[in-house]
Amino acid sequence: MKNIIFILAIALATVSNAQTLNNILDGVYAPTEENALSTPLLLSMKPQSGTPHEVLVIRAEGINPDSIFGDVLDPNTGTALNVYTVFNGDEVLALPLFEKGVYTIFCLDENGSNVGEQVHIVVNENFIQGVIDTGYAEKRSSLIVSTRPLRIGRDRTEFVSFN
Repeated sequence: MKNIIFILAIALATVSNAQTLNNILDGVYAPTEENALSTPLLLSMKPQSGTPHEVLVIRAEGINPDSIFGDVLDPNTGTALNVYTVFNGDEVLALPLFEKGVYTIFCLDENGSNVGEQVHIVVNENFIQGVIDTGYAEKRSSLIVSTRPLRIGRDRTEFVSFN
């Protein structure tokens, strides 16, 4: 448990405005049993198009992450888009994820323009098992931690799913 708190403290050191993530960590909001991941994931991310000013993570509501298949995802089909968190730009970032969902990650410059393309990830139990099976993450205590970072701000929009 002490390791989880330490890892999350390091991950949040770069967070400028945590929104939903901050509410989860402050205990103001708890994921429902239906939406909660069985084991939280600390996902490291590495921008590919230079260091952005900010990294914005949006969670699409109203999309069942367990039923998404295929190579195309339009998060606008959800019922709402909520800011999950906003990070200050850095060479490597750590994103704690506690609930299933469809997340879109944007790298932005000082003017709010995209630095590279967005990445969509469908986070569910299949995603967690997929990143472990492919060697992108490993289970440590009661937390799953990335061993290799997710590339964000790519040269083209990317859809990452293990469904």
